[in-house]
Amino acid sequence: MVANYISNSSGQDKYLISVQSDFEPGNIITVTADSKAPISYTVVSGDTQANIESNFNTTSGYYSVNAGVVPVVSVAFGTQEFNNSSAPNVYLTNKIAIAATNVDRYGIYIGDDVSEGNIFTLQDKTYIAQAGDKSSDIASYFGQSSTYFTFDVPTGTQVACYSLPGNKWGSGNIADVRIIQQPTNRKSQHIVAEVNFPDLPSKQFQLALRNKNFQQIIAVGNFVSPTFDSNGSLMVEYSDTGKVFSYEYYEDGLTQIIRLPLFLNYPTQFVQETKTVLLNGGFERTETSINENQSLSVTGKPSSFHRAMSLALKHSFLNISGERYYHEGDWTTNQSVSGIDLFSGNGMLKRYYSEKNNRKLYLLTGSLSNGFSKILLQSDVFGFRLLVKTDNFVRVLSEELIIPANEYKLEFYTGADDVKLDVYEDGSLLRTLLIRSKSKSLINGFIRFYSGKEYQIVATRTVITVITTEQLSLNELGGSAIEYNCEKVEILPTVGGIEGFGYTD
Repeated sequence: MVANYISNSSGQDKYLISVQSDFEPGNIITVTADSKAPISYTVVSGDTQANIESNFNTTSGYYSVNAGVVPVVSVAFGTQEFNNSSAPNVYLTNKIAIAATNVDRYGIYIGDDVSEGNIFTLQDKTYIAQAGDKSSDIASYFGQSSTYFTFDVPTGTQVACYSLPGNKWGSGNIADVRIIQQPTNRKSQHIVAEVNFPDLPSKQFQLALRNKNFQQIIAVGNFVSPTFDSNGSLMVEYSDTGKVFSYEYYEDGLTQIIRLPLFLNYPTQFVQETKTVLLNGGFERTETSINENQSLSVTGKPSSFHRAMSLALKHSFLNISGERYYHEGDWTTNQSVSGIDLFSGNGMLKRYYSEKNNRKLYLLTGSLSNGFSKILLQSDVFGFRLLVKTDNFVRVLSEELIIPANEYKLEFYTGADDVKLDVYEDGSLLRTLLIRSKSKSLINGFIRFYSGKEYQIVATRTVITVITTEQLSLNELGGSAIEYNCEKVEILPTVGGIEGFGYTD
């Protein structure tokens, strides 16, 4: 018996269950599939191939399942009955009366999908599958000759019958490990503080470190010009991992944020394409990509400003006024006035997620709709990570991931920011989640990624602000609520100065 895939219609895959070999009365044929009741049929004398197949192809002549689900067909030998024409002599020597009892009878089927480490339990017996075991080996351990059998227990007795995935790897998979280097402790030498200066007048200030005990000033920073007008300036945020350009980012989620007197021009399109010249003199476009570029510029700043600006733009994570960018090329400078340390500067930025292209997706299966889903991640939140998981599958979602259609768990890791997560299916909002900063979160339940669908996960920075002493529920669309108690929370303006710029916000 085999299940041949025919077609897909309205979210249902159609299969044709066919008899491929000889069959005998007593054979037990079983077809199982996820989210569908098993169908079992015992062959009787006089059955034809068409008669047997009709017991399974019940939906307009086909066996119908949810898209992406593959049916499993199994055949057991079964039993046959024959008339005994002999006349044996039977003598009763001892007679013992056994009282009749009522029993509950269960039908138990052991599926064909058996992997090493799987755990099978029936009442007080447990068996762990070994390498090479088949379903018949499991049945044999429980004293049965077939993978489908009945099990009787006194009426009302609870039956323990279940299987577990078990451990995929055993002692035979453990590799020898030798430590060749001692651990290295990396502790940031930077001290980060958040300070609020209310009601500062519009003058120039310097930040200073003072030894309170000895009443001595230890160090003095650059001049700071506080302003309450954001016109003509941009909020610049940048970060990286480890030690980069003498900055230390060993603290998870640490970023540098400062408002600078920069100007960002309107986006322009940058087109790259390749083409093939045809024999008849025409052209065939093979690949085209279109990106949005924006020019960043500043005028009349000292050389120290431009040195700091060049380092800031080369960080892996660069966010300007809520948009994520990638700096390409040099930060070029030109002296504004000869003999004076004032320069203008400019550089080219590429906007993240702005690329449009005509690239085609190639899969070994021939097309995305054949049992695969595509997931796209769009995130401007530094330190945010997303893992797509099953019991035996883990992938980190970076920007694009193609996975088999199935049910998956989503696991999130956040940095210093609260995150709002929107999940879209073919452009339609599927669910929304709010995730607290510096946390590890696991979504409640599973998300099913269907065959042929494209999913987009958009992570944006948000602030979860609560101004109440009562219990507050943050309801996730389609899921359970996250409940907590809290006091009044105030979001204070960010204050900080960065060496080289001489500006703050």
